[in-house]
Amino acid sequence: AFRAYGFVLPDSVLKQADVPVGATVLDNPVGTAPGLRLEVGGRLVFAMPGPPHELAAVFAVAREELARRSGSVGLTRTLHCAGRGESEVAEVVERTITVPPGVDLAYLAGGAVVRVRLTTVAPTRAEADAVLAPLIEQLAQALGDTVFGRDGDTLPAVVVARLLAAGQSVAVAESLTAGLVGAALTDIAGSSAVFRGGVQVYATDLKTTLAGVDAAVIAAHGAVSPETAAALAEGVRERLGATYGLGLTGVAGPDEQEGNPPGTVHVAVAGPGGTVVRSVRLPGDRARVRLLAVTAGLDLLRRQLH
Repeated sequence: AFRAYGFVLPDSVLKQADVPVGATVLDNPVGTAPGLRLEVGGRLVFAMPGPPHELAAVFAVAREELARRSGSVGLTRTLHCAGRGESEVAEVVERTITVPPGVDLAYLAGGAVVRVRLTTVAPTRAEADAVLAPLIEQLAQALGDTVFGRDGDTLPAVVVARLLAAGQSVAVAESLTAGLVGAALTDIAGSSAVFRGGVQVYATDLKTTLAGVDAAVIAAHGAVSPETAAALAEGVRERLGATYGLGLTGVAGPDEQEGNPPGTVHVAVAGPGGTVVRSVRLPGDRARVRLLAVTAGLDLLRRQLH
């Protein structure tokens, strides 16, 4: 593995090559430490590498054998929601469905995304899916456009997929997020066909010189305002020749700016149908506010794509 990655093999990691008698080595396609499979006293033992992304890659092999041995199949279906808080989503869920015996319902919130997860176990995958599918469809209909994806979907991937399907493009003018939105979009394979580019206009004067915001707008309303967010979106759309422009401005903290408290964020999308703006007050420290602002911007963009 070290040779494959072009690393020099230090003596200190030779212990990673130790294999207990009778054990089978499980290949690690994304790291150097392999997994191990060993039967002990009639029980099956799997040893996994520690880093989460390596564990997930190696455990895929173990999961298949565990499922065969158990005689049952576990199935999880997930709806990904944005634009509503966990309590709001839970209210909709709980008045829409009655969770049947044998089905577990969980809410997982993080990064301004709420995940509604249903899990069950059945003798076959088809039987498990027959239990979960109608519940998921009822919830998706009740939650409406709050739902942006299912199962393995991510918000950036959904945005890129919709743009690709429509043959459209986006450009971004970022202030407080300073490139995080562009990074999130370009993390997705195929994004080069839809992402025109972005400008990081952290300094107030660059909002005018790079993104095309009229200085009079900033003078009248401030750098952190709905009007400036709209002008950022419209300016970057025009200058970079995109179908849609996304503009973000706000105060990440810890100090206020122009009388705006930390967490004040304005996002705007300019497109063929006009310009829409959303203003939010986001909780948390500087890093969290910036992360939540990315989600707010991408979610607003997602809602304009048809």
